[in-house]
Amino acid sequence: MDDSLFITQIQRYSLHDGPGIRTTVFLKGCNLSCRWCHNPETQISGPQIQYLSNRCIHCGACLRACPNQALSAEAGHINRDTGKCSVCGECVKVCYPDATKVIGEKLTLPVLLEVLEADRALYADGGGVTFSGGEPMLQAGVLGRFLPGIKKAGISVTVDTAGCVPFEWFEQLLAEVDLFLYDIKMLDSRKHERMTGVSNERILDNAVRLSRAGARLWVRTPLIHGINDTKEELEGLHRFLDGLSGVERLDLLPYHAYGNYKAAGIGRLAETFEAPSEEQMGQMKEYFSDIVDEVCIL
Repeated sequence: MDDSLFITQIQRYSLHDGPGIRTTVFLKGCNLSCRWCHNPETQISGPQIQYLSNRCIHCGACLRACPNQALSAEAGHINRDTGKCSVCGECVKVCYPDATKVIGEKLTLPVLLEVLEADRALYADGGGVTFSGGEPMLQAGVLGRFLPGIKKAGISVTVDTAGCVPFEWFEQLLAEVDLFLYDIKMLDSRKHERMTGVSNERILDNAVRLSRAGARLWVRTPLIHGINDTKEELEGLHRFLDGLSGVERLDLLPYHAYGNYKAAGIGRLAETFEAPSEEQMGQMKEYFSDIVDEVCIL
């Protein structure tokens, strides 16, 4: 049994991943493929090579180091043939400017506890650790073995999830999780499937079941202009949230294109969308404030 989480990074001093100051652990692997994904390097479950062209000094060391001849240089850019690349990391070892790196590593509980203990002083105002991703619930079995030790250490636990997993996986963790950040992207199931690769029936059903189980919820909705900021979508979300108990807060997240740069670094094409205007965001905040005590624009 492998008692390690597979992660992309640990981000310390996080301010928007739950209450207080938090240490956020980004887990690798996701069963959604959102077309606006902000963390595309977390989508696949295996390791990847990321290439950041703005750091590259075009020294050619990676070309010489690659045992599979998977790399080539063209117009000042390093191209990678993913069919030949074995993600061996030889190119990373010789990359002095850190333009290439392996995305994906194992994290054991003792190592994580050491990080959390070092950050403990920051958690005084309700902070703690947040497991994000990707989809952390895909590693619910390992999380279930991690969380008792974290709670025994007196550290609050938040899980950031899109909710598209069997509810039984949530049941394994309910006693150890203090708060779920729960993504609800849109209410129209066909549109949801077109934009994320999956329908939303299980996601919405799990939100209801978590609510009935007494879980604390902060709902998060990324807002993409013309996609889910329409009158129909907002009215549907309003009705749905009005029927849930336990929703302490609604976070409205206007679209940003930060993920596009990271997508290019792993050889993926990324789409660009448009964010709602500041005026629209303000109107949405006001619209939902009658059913949720705290509505925030992040």
